[in-house]
This record gives sequence, structure tokens and C-alpha cells, in this order.
Amino acid sequence: MVLNTDKGNIKMKNQFLDHDGKPLIIGALYCCLEVSDKLDEYSDGGFDEGDLVRYVGITSVFDVHTQQMRDHKVFADADTWEEVRPIYYSLLLQNAGIVNPKLHGW
Repeated sequence: MVLNTDKGNIKMKNQFLDHDGKPLIIGALYCCLEVSDKLDEYSDGGFDEGDLVRYVGITSVFDVHTQQMRDHKVFADADTWEEVRPIYYSLLLQNAGIVNPKLHGW
């Protein structure tokens, strides 16, 4: 299935996994987890919480290094729905409603 958007075609398949080993859910809210360099009573199992993002789907991009097409995860800022390229070690699913990206211009 392909989501046709103003920003191009986004494949609607789930091949990437979240922190719990489950496939990413399109439209779901995720917290970006980063490996913590501190371990104390306030740290959460060695991870720091980062940005909140929504998973939009997958698009294919041309990799100039390998000269091949590869899948690329697409994320949007949780508040503005602007495309972002988050830095994370893992993604932690949040207890929030699933939102169809088409409703926000994707």
C-alpha cells in the first residue's frame, strides 16, 4: 500500500521495530530514546528521553554511496507535523492516540 501525499509517495509497510521489538505503527507517537552516559536513580535503564515524533511511514531514497535505492523512515514533529530527522537509539511507543498522517498534509 502506498500513501500518495504532497511530499511524494510513502510506502505504508512496517519493517522497522520499536524499543519493545514491535513494528512501528503509522501515525503513532514515539519518544526518542538515547543511550545515557549517566546511571543514577533518575535514569531509565540507561536511556535518556528525547524528542517526541510521529511515525509517518517509509519512502525510498537513492543512496549515493551504494548507488542503490533504500528504505528511509519518515517522521514528523509531534506538534507541528513538519518532517524531522530525529536522532535516537530506540523509539518508545507512547500511550497516545493514533493519528492518520493524511489529516496533516502527508
